[in-house]
Amino acid sequence: MENTEKVLFDDENPQWYIAFSDHWIGPMTSSDVYEKIQANEITWAHFVWKSGQSEWKRICEIKTFRTAVPQSPSKAMKEEIKEASKPTIKRALSRGKAIAPPPPQVNLSRKWFLFYGDTQYGPFMEDEVERLLQIEKINGKVYAWCDGMPNWTPIEKIAALAKAMKSVKGKSPVKIELRNAPRKPLIAKIILANEKNVSVAMCRDVSIGGMQVLTDQMPGAVNSHVKLNVTPVGEGGIEPFVAEGVIVRMLEDRRGFSFRFDHLSDSAKRAIENYIG
Repeated sequence: MENTEKVLFDDENPQWYIAFSDHWIGPMTSSDVYEKIQANEITWAHFVWKSGQSEWKRICEIKTFRTAVPQSPSKAMKEEIKEASKPTIKRALSRGKAIAPPPPQVNLSRKWFLFYGDTQYGPFMEDEVERLLQIEKINGKVYAWCDGMPNWTPIEKIAALAKAMKSVKGKSPVKIELRNAPRKPLIAKIILANEKNVSVAMCRDVSIGGMQVLTDQMPGAVNSHVKLNVTPVGEGGIEPFVAEGVIVRMLEDRRGFSFRFDHLSDSAKRAIENYIG
C-alpha cells in the first residue's frame, strides 16, 4: 500500500530533474517529486538527477526519498496476514455449506518494466509480459527490468521470464525498432554549429552511436551535418567531448532531434562508454 500521509523533506530547494522517455522536467522540490508519485504521474523507478550527483539514479535509490518509499510489511503484519489467509473449511462445513476449490495461485506482482520503441512501459505482471510475447507485440530482444536487477536485460536472458519465453518458442522473431547501442539519460549543455549558425540545446540521452537533443531552434533538416560541443551540467557524469554527425530524424513532439555520430574521437568514445557502463 502506498504511503498517503504528508511527508516532510529536509531540503525543499528546487533541484531535482526527472527524465522521461521523450523529455525531462525540472528543477523540482522533493515534495513536488513525491506529489507526482502520489498522483501516478511517475513511479519510484523513474530516473532523477540533481547538481553534484555523479549519475542518474532511480527515485527509490536516493536517500532523500527512502522514508517515503513503501516499506516491507512488519513481522507482526506478516503473521496477521498468514493467519487471515488460512482456509475456513471447518467453519464452512459446520454450517453445511459446500466448499469451492481454491483458485489457482497466480503471480499478481506487477513489477516488470519494458523498454522498446524508444519508450519505457510498465509495470507489468509476468502473465502480461507472456501475453505481449504471444501476440508478437514484443520479442525476447526487448529489454526488461524490475526492482533488484542491476541493469536492463533482454527478456530472453532473464530466468524469471523463462516461462514467458517458452510460450513463444519456435515462432518467427518479431521486428521491433530497437536501439543498436544502450542509451542513458544525460543532462548536458550542447553548442550546435552548422555552416551558418551557432545555437544552444540540451541533451536528453546518449549512446556510443548518437544522442537525442532537445531544442526549439533546429540547426537544420534531416540529413543535415552538425557539429556538437557537449558539456555536462554539474559535477560528475560524463567528460566533455566534441562530435560531428548527421540529424537522422525529428522527435515526435518537434522539440528536438536524433543525432548520429559520424566523427567521434577515441577519448570521446571512452567518455561515453565509461558513463554508460
